[in-house]
Amino acid sequence: MSHMSEDLRIAKAEKMAAMKEERASKPRAKTPPKVVAAPRQPHRPGRLTEEEKAARLAAMQSDADVHEEARWERLRQAKIKDAKEESEQAENTQNEKASFLESAGKNMYGANQNSSLADTVNRRSWFRERGGGGDEKNAFRRH
Repeated sequence: MSHMSEDLRIAKAEKMAAMKEERASKPRAKTPPKVVAAPRQPHRPGRLTEEEKAARLAAMQSDADVHEEARWERLRQAKIKDAKEESEQAENTQNEKASFLESAGKNMYGANQNSSLADTVNRRSWFRERGGGGDEKNAFRRH
C-alpha cells in the first residue's frame, strides 16, 4: 500500500511542476494603468450662478403649476363623485324610508289586515284611558 501512495505522491508532484512551468512560460497580461480621476470639486451650497438660479426657479414654478392643476382636477372629480353618491343615497333612503314608515304604520294600526273597524278599536283598547270623570289623579292607572 505504501507503494501506491508513493506513486500518487510522485504523480502529484510531477503535475504541480508541469503547471508551474506552464504558468512561467505564459506571458503575463499587463495590468491596466490606474486611471487618475480629476480632483473633485467640493460641494458649495448656495453658490449657484444667476442663470442656474433662474432655471431652477422656472422648473420649480412649472412643477408647482402642474401639481396645482392636478390637485384642482382631483378635487373637482371628487366633488362630482360625492354629489352623485349623495343624490343616489338620498333617493334610495327616501324610497326605503317612505315604504318602511308606510308599512309600519299599517301594521301598527292594523290597516293592512282584513279586519273590521270594531276589531281595530278592540285591539287598541289597552291604550285607551278609562274613566270619563273629571278626576285626573288616576289618569295613567289601570282600573
